[in-house]
Amino acid sequence: MPQSDNAGALTTIDFVNFTRLPEAELKRIYEWRNLDYVRKAMDNQEPFTIEEHLAFCRNLARLDDRYYFQVRVNGMPCGVYDFQHVDRKTGEAECGIYALREFGGHAPSISRASNLLAYRLGLKRQLVHILKSNERAVVYSLVKCHAQYEREDDKYVYAFHPVFKEDFEHDPFFKTHKCNTYI
Repeated sequence: MPQSDNAGALTTIDFVNFTRLPEAELKRIYEWRNLDYVRKAMDNQEPFTIEEHLAFCRNLARLDDRYYFQVRVNGMPCGVYDFQHVDRKTGEAECGIYALREFGGHAPSISRASNLLAYRLGLKRQLVHILKSNERAVVYSLVKCHAQYEREDDKYVYAFHPVFKEDFEHDPFFKTHKCNTYI
């Protein structure tokens, strides 16, 4: 069995589709999404109501161009990973992530594990656009996650992550991390 350097414990990362979550978990995600520091890193920075959030989550079951996942590390809910504008013809989708500050140390592992999730969704490239004002996320994505820079404009930096099966089959990361996807 794979082991991690962390006292022999295997790190488990679960991606659970919002459509599979009970209302209590969706309400928890609503609280996270409206935290000031999370909202300020989003395209839509306006607060919204719980009713709007729950209606959005219910509507996801009818859509095939976007997927939202609660991320759990070792069973602890700690963030969200999403795919929007999924294009089945090109195999591309915009992706996004946020991890709660107290779990921010897991963001690199979540991003790395997302390759398996993207592969299972049939994607070939994960596209990102990051607010330039979120300098930490720009550096993190380009340096730590090895995103490939494409361009930038006045507001965003655009990059992408290619999705290769070989990455998770041969990457040592997947010897220390078990990844479950509940699509």
